[in-house]
Amino acid sequence: AIILLDVVLGYGAHANPAGVLAPAIEEARAAAGGKGAPAFVAQICGTDADPQDMDRQAEILRAAGVDVSFSNAEAVALVRAAFENIKG
Repeated sequence: AIILLDVVLGYGAHANPAGVLAPAIEEARAAAGGKGAPAFVAQICGTDADPQDMDRQAEILRAAGVDVSFSNAEAVALVRAAFENIKG
């Protein structure tokens, strides 16, 4: 399985979306027991001026083992690469 996440930053968005997602991602991997654990790709939609600190959000997600992108095109490329790795 591959799960693609859109992480939206800015006013009106969660103050720390990656901080909420990271434990859920780790829980999903643990529940899968390593075998068939989902791959996660996140596309962060935001700017350096957003209050959530875009770089910090990316760091949190990467620490949780998520492939992070900053554009839809890059996210699709990461999903494709993850699919190829799963497919073998």
